[in-house]
Amino acid sequence: MLPLTEDTVRVREHILKETQQSMKQLEQFPETETWKKLAYLVLSRVCIFNRKRGGEVGAMLVIQTDE
Repeated sequence: MLPLTEDTVRVREHILKETQQSMKQLEQFPETETWKKLAYLVLSRVCIFNRKRGGEVGAMLVIQTDE
């Protein structure tokens, strides 16, 4: 069962806001935890974009992203 469109939009907006904040924070204070948070946010964004097959993105290895 797929989520409602309005729920997906709300989550997307939240992810975009958090992504922007994390990028600003990285510019000021580059820390490992901020990079980790940003990586999870990007993964979440890709999963939402590809929501019918989200498991495929979550199972990708870092090496596969370079190909």
